[in-house]
Amino acid sequence: MSAVNLDQTVRSLAAKAAGMKGKPVNEQNTKAALIEPMLAALGWDLHDLGVVQQQFRPTSKDNPADYALHVGGSPVLVVEAKALGTNLSAWSHVTQALGYAMMAGAAVCVLTDGNSYHLYNAVAALPAQAKLFGSLRLTDQSNLQAATDLLRLLERSSFQRGLVQRAWERLTADRIVHRAVRDLLDGPDPALIELVARRSPAMVKSVVGEALGRQSATLRPPEIDLTELTDEEEEEDERTTASPGRATAQVLLAQLVKRWGLTPPVRLRRVYLDKLLEAELLGDGSIRFGGQSYPAPTPAALAAMAQAGSTGSTENGWRFWRMADAPHTGAKLEHMRDSGPGAGHDE
Repeated sequence: MSAVNLDQTVRSLAAKAAGMKGKPVNEQNTKAALIEPMLAALGWDLHDLGVVQQQFRPTSKDNPADYALHVGGSPVLVVEAKALGTNLSAWSHVTQALGYAMMAGAAVCVLTDGNSYHLYNAVAALPAQAKLFGSLRLTDQSNLQAATDLLRLLERSSFQRGLVQRAWERLTADRIVHRAVRDLLDGPDPALIELVARRSPAMVKSVVGEALGRQSATLRPPEIDLTELTDEEEEEDERTTASPGRATAQVLLAQLVKRWGLTPPVRLRRVYLDKLLEAELLGDGSIRFGGQSYPAPTPAALAAMAQAGSTGSTENGWRFWRMADAPHTGAKLEHMRDSGPGAGHDE
């Protein structure tokens, strides 16, 4: 889904939600009119059971979650739907959504009535309300762009690329620092006054203290900046696969297959968290795992890690995957890439 198309979908659904306000709309109609079009716009194929399972329950004894969204064969996001106009902050709804995510083994859950969306990190070791990632309301026209930016975090590609966990880690760090800085400014802290006064010898400490006190009101709460995360990812891609003289990861993998005279599909494997994970390197240089093809080793590795139960968001796929068959059994893709006939490019 392109940025333009998602923007259009968000605006269309915002207008639809506004038009439905005050009307009796049950949960099923909310799903059909508002929630499922949004999921489709975010790249989740509602007609592919390997991607989206409705009324998902791991065992027959479990209560069903409305939607379990999968990457690499494992649930990564649970969506709990409510009728339009439902109070999503109600404790019973929050704990229900978090419980469904934990039951499914998904790290992230969304509680939504089709207009408001509340995003939670289900596996964070925090009280339920502190697990809140962020929230948005489509009909809040003054913050529609911010709502769109937050929704991009729910795109399937964001989970495939590990952006969701990275965004949470950054947001958590920002929240901790924000609280610490706010506490220092509230008062303000004598040690902070002393530090600033030393750096500004022309100001007396009383004036420094008053100025610091005014800064507390200007502090903005941390926000998720997905654009910044994406820029960092692109910079990392450039360093690892697009520096001068370097081809893309998929091209390098295709060259690897030819250079070593391998017959695709080439079996790859890795034992991770006591689980055997198997993938295939195809002739075009893509890696197939869990029924899906990936253009580089790292996103395939992240999908495999998620299937094994990991919530990690960083991994070097070239070092993660090993060759499964003789005569290269156990060799890392990194070794296969950097050695053999015709190898020898810069890292």
